[in-house]
Amino acid sequence: MAVWQRTSVALATLLLSMAMAVTQAAGTTASKNNDIGGKGNVGPKGEGLVVAACRNMSNGFLSTKTHFDEAPCVLALRSDRWSSTANDYGDLAVVAMDVLGRRGAEAAAMIDGVLRDLTAARNRTRRAFQLCSANHAFVERALPACRDMFLGLKPLRKKAPCFDPVEDDAGDVLRCLDSIGEEASECDLSLANHWGDEKIDWFDNVVKHVSLAWGLVEMATDCLDNDSHW
Repeated sequence: MAVWQRTSVALATLLLSMAMAVTQAAGTTASKNNDIGGKGNVGPKGEGLVVAACRNMSNGFLSTKTHFDEAPCVLALRSDRWSSTANDYGDLAVVAMDVLGRRGAEAAAMIDGVLRDLTAARNRTRRAFQLCSANHAFVERALPACRDMFLGLKPLRKKAPCFDPVEDDAGDVLRCLDSIGEEASECDLSLANHWGDEKIDWFDNVVKHVSLAWGLVEMATDCLDNDSHW
């Protein structure tokens, strides 16, 4: 009887030690997983991150200005190969600005082509395209500044200041993108009035890509702004 009791106690002690070791190992693993990467880096990466971001863009998660349907959002981001290696929403915001730059350059080239074909000096449509040319010249100069300002906030390991009067912050990036949105939207409106709504899809697409960049900056920084002017 005494032998059986000693054996039972020893077995129970062994089982308890094994259980404690497993629990400690699991806790260490969880702690390591929670420490990886900082803000925006826990969760899906690459293609999975693109889908998650675009789902947020399409479901009203952000301010109303930044709605972007999921399928075209995914298509837009995947058009840049760097989206497949993105680690967080901040990386995707940079991708979105690069895509916006290409869409803007394509629109500017189209404007120049139309202007070459519109020879009537006082034609109202020509004047609208001249104004658009000025709008897109501003977009071309301002976008690299917006991109550099945002890169100055990375790595995004904690919530960036939002509309802080002293520090460089996410609000400055949104103001910069706001100015681009105003210019692109002004071109859009001018062409709608003098060229026809059915012909401006390409230029409206530039405005939508400003929204995409804007929304991803909001997601990356937790800085939401409903006071855009376009």
